[in-house]
Amino acid sequence: MQNDSPKSPWETVLRLLALLALLWVFLVCINGLSTSIKGFGEDAVHKFFASAENPIIGLMMGMLVTCLVQSSSTTTSLIVGLVATGELGVGAAVPMIMGANIGTTITNTLVSMGSLTRSAEFKRSFAAANIHDVFNLTAVVIMLPLEVAFKVISVPAKMITDMLMGTAVDKPQSPIKEHFKAVVDGVFGFFEGMLGSAFAANWILLIVSVTLLIVSLYLIVRTMKGVILSRAEAFFDKILGRNAVICMIFGAVVTAAVQSSSVTTSIMVPLAGAGVASLRVIFPITLGCNVGTTITALLAAIATGEKAALTIAICHVIFNMYGILLLYPVPKIRNLIIKIAEWLAERCTDQKSFALVYVVGVFYMLPGAILGIQKALGY
Repeated sequence: MQNDSPKSPWETVLRLLALLALLWVFLVCINGLSTSIKGFGEDAVHKFFASAENPIIGLMMGMLVTCLVQSSSTTTSLIVGLVATGELGVGAAVPMIMGANIGTTITNTLVSMGSLTRSAEFKRSFAAANIHDVFNLTAVVIMLPLEVAFKVISVPAKMITDMLMGTAVDKPQSPIKEHFKAVVDGVFGFFEGMLGSAFAANWILLIVSVTLLIVSLYLIVRTMKGVILSRAEAFFDKILGRNAVICMIFGAVVTAAVQSSSVTTSIMVPLAGAGVASLRVIFPITLGCNVGTTITALLAAIATGEKAALTIAICHVIFNMYGILLLYPVPKIRNLIIKIAEWLAERCTDQKSFALVYVVGVFYMLPGAILGIQKALGY
């Protein structure tokens, strides 16, 4: 077996610098992907959301739109905006928020595909990615019927809103998010100036982002193996691995800082693929990411000063907290979710085409078919 370990301190430094540069490119590509897709029609998304009444349809809408824009923060912010203007009621918005939670897992699942040709690495990566899918799907299956029947999310959210209203908070800007937004805007402006068309610039930005995302991910894994494997493994296993609560706090803080759970969980995938972090450590980190990603919509809602907007943002927080409290503390349920994720990863590793069927079927064809049937029947 080839030894990828650096042979001198200078080589270690160079690899660390290369790793930081590759992570920067990776994060730019994630933001570029989201920006390019949103550029194809954000007004249509507003109209799309505003037409939902049935909770299942709302769930599918939230899921599909998040899969397309690659950001639950973007989707939930749009939903908060619609609720604030009165175009969407709180009751109709809650299933959409749940759908956004499912849809946001598509990004790290796609990232895991970068190691499709390396079976052992792909198996670890795909398990780390789809444990997020399995957990969020399970949480929705439990919580959506309870919310429709008993309003277990919206009623407590309204009570909390009543206590918080009048609190003035200016929405802070994440310097990390602003940096990457500025970079992507600059690249988009360059393409637009060169091509003379915003539509063409969106396509070029999309193609470049996807291409560089795959390349940077591959190089990140290779560089990581040679420079920080043992140190990172010690950090995840000895520090984070000791306590699930610490893992959740870590995931929540990092996600709140970058204002994107997709970014945080997508970074975890190559770490899992490289054997740095075990699935049992990745699992609670992703749950923390679920909570951390709610900060964007929550702060946006507080800044609007609209009671309904704040209520739906709090619904998002409560939904994620319910999911953690109901599913993670019970060992049998926790282990079942892990086993399902491992089974899916094993199946997709043995039969690579199943991975494509899983991603396209669950995240695009299922919600697309349900929404198509709804439109055809005129509901």
